[in-house]
Amino acid sequence: MKRKNYMKIISVVLGLVFLVGLCCYASAEETQLIPGPTVMKDPSSPTGYTVRFVYKNETAESVKFVADILLRNWVDPTDTKVYQPSEYRPGLMRGGGAYEADMERLDGGYWVIDVPLAAGANQYWFYVDGNTSLWVTDPANPPRYAPDGLTGTSRRAFNAVYVPYDPEKQDELIGSRIIENPRIDGQIGTWDYVEIPTQIGGRTRYLGVYLPYGYDPDREEPYKTIYMQHGGSQDASDWMNIGSVPNIMDNLLTEGLTEPAIVVTTDSTYLGSSQEGYPNLYNIILPFIEDNYNVSKDAFDRSFAGLSMGGMITGNIINYDATKFGYYGVWSGGVVVRTTTANLDVPYILFAGGRYDFGLPNAAQVAGFDGIANYKNVVVAGGHDFNTWCQLFTIFARDYLWKPEAFRCIWSIQDTAVTTTVGAAPALPGQVTVNWNDQTTSLENVVWDEIDPADYAAEGTFEVLGTVEGTTLKAKAAVTVTSSAAASLRGPGSAIMGEPFSLTYALAGVQEISAQDITISYDKDKFEFTGAEAIPEETWVQHTVNNPEAGTVRFLIVSAGAQNAISGSADILKLDFAPKAQGIGDIAITRAALGAGSGEVYDAAVSGVSVEVEAQGIDKSELEAAIANAQTIYDDAVEGNAVGQYPTGAKGRLGTAIAAAVAVVDDPEATEAQVAQAAADLNEAVRVFQSLVITSSTGELNSIPGFDVGDLAIIAANYGMKAGDPGWDSVKNADIDGDGEIGLYELAFIAMRILEG
Repeated sequence: MKRKNYMKIISVVLGLVFLVGLCCYASAEETQLIPGPTVMKDPSSPTGYTVRFVYKNETAESVKFVADILLRNWVDPTDTKVYQPSEYRPGLMRGGGAYEADMERLDGGYWVIDVPLAAGANQYWFYVDGNTSLWVTDPANPPRYAPDGLTGTSRRAFNAVYVPYDPEKQDELIGSRIIENPRIDGQIGTWDYVEIPTQIGGRTRYLGVYLPYGYDPDREEPYKTIYMQHGGSQDASDWMNIGSVPNIMDNLLTEGLTEPAIVVTTDSTYLGSSQEGYPNLYNIILPFIEDNYNVSKDAFDRSFAGLSMGGMITGNIINYDATKFGYYGVWSGGVVVRTTTANLDVPYILFAGGRYDFGLPNAAQVAGFDGIANYKNVVVAGGHDFNTWCQLFTIFARDYLWKPEAFRCIWSIQDTAVTTTVGAAPALPGQVTVNWNDQTTSLENVVWDEIDPADYAAEGTFEVLGTVEGTTLKAKAAVTVTSSAAASLRGPGSAIMGEPFSLTYALAGVQEISAQDITISYDKDKFEFTGAEAIPEETWVQHTVNNPEAGTVRFLIVSAGAQNAISGSADILKLDFAPKAQGIGDIAITRAALGAGSGEVYDAAVSGVSVEVEAQGIDKSELEAAIANAQTIYDDAVEGNAVGQYPTGAKGRLGTAIAAAVAVVDDPEATEAQVAQAAADLNEAVRVFQSLVITSSTGELNSIPGFDVGDLAIIAANYGMKAGDPGWDSVKNADIDGDGEIGLYELAFIAMRILEG
């Protein structure tokens, strides 16, 4: 039994070795006429790679190669040119539509074409004898179609060829698409088409089901589920094939960039009536998945997303009952969701599409959800095709799913009240208090509309609107214009813990004021009053009564001598405060009794300010320097099996460490200890990463020089051992990729070294 397992492992390893060689190191001479796509490293290609497509059809009179690989300029949106694959340069991205070219006929019924392609999943198909209605699948590279899927001219072929990333010729934007490529280290989930036991419409129907690597039906914490819906002229097959969902999930999970989840692809033809909210989805499909797999039944542990027609279906589901799923993806299907839909404030919605996508949700329509829905709107480089949708699934799973904080948005803006006197322009605040959908508040900068002087030329009231970045909701300031006196406070909208700040108390619209009785209230939990200083000459504070328990301070102010009486507008006091706690607090004038030299007393109109107390700044320069160093090392590193390269997956772990450090830098509440620990952790991650660089001796585990079956035997004998297992210290040098486990990667690496020798 042990020998059978051993031989099974060796056969898998040799298969992986062959796959690596085929994808990365084939040459034009080696490919000859092998049916299917062959990826060739090509220094003359603008992308660094050329793919040779060979299709065998002895009866065809003509064959066209067709692929969604035309290019558009993502960097410069004013550039309207559609570029050919041969014109690739950094800044271009697939999304320009379908490329068509005649294939060359060779003896034996072989049809051949060479095309330069860039990183990620590239979709292609054939037109035979001029029949453009029938998308012909590559028989040498067939997709896995759903048993109940479309056929004939209704079926759109979605053959995929996966191309590596050449950092010397391709930019990082296109390079990010390698997340769509299959892993070769064995850390992959499984997927298949699963029969729904309940017949729908008198037919047996199927779901596509992806189970993550290491899926445990008995895991204590149930898995989350992601339901994905196809578009028009598609079925449950598309997301699993050209949509690259299994590959993307495998890569994200291995790199720790998403949570393990089950992905289910559905077919629109069996969901049921849209007017009834797709009852088969709720009554048949969800119960089947939740009864047969270890998944959560909590709505916030499941999501539903779709492309094009599937985006419209997603919108209809929201309209029917927004609470059925916690997360939604409405992609490339316009804006179907109604602003009047009930419970829009419950789920989290990602609207998205490609820049050149005719189904791109209209930005102005999407903005109509400001203040009523937890949403984000994303635009990527691409058209109405899987060049866009693969990116969107990656972004959805990596950046938004199961992360309410990723949907943080402004929910409302608190109104502001300002008082001014006739003829004096109102002093509007530079910041306003906004309420976020996560129940927090903050002060944000505001740009007010221009005010017509006629608005404050006479007594009355008027409203000024302001713009706050990140929302279409308007800030509102109610301005009262009075011919009587007004007392006001002005100063910074924010303060730092440990750093004192000052406000200015001022009067406007007054005549010959010689004495003032002023009471100011302040948030006693946020601020401490520390002192006051008179500003005009011959004006002083005669008496101060501070009541810190009540949060009030009272001043008796005098201006000595008739010639020093206050008239018109003037700054009177500098008020000093010290922050006590983080958050937003109010400081306001509650009464301003003004006395004239004649003995007359009258009350001025009063106002106040809000001040946000922020955490004390912490020196993060050392951490920022560590991040910059780590990022440079990351950018310069290349994964592969050659000397000087790094094992597959090593960059992903370093990238995760960099992201964790960046999160600490971006966290305004991070403590000094957390910052120091983040720097130490990142430096350690860099040290570990650099120790993994492949050298000429990497993998030599026994005392015999070179690579031999003895080295392979050491790996095989300790296969499956993990860090922390008994005896790990004696074999940890065999952990070539540094992932804390001796597995398929190590077997494949040593096998390749033996074959190369």
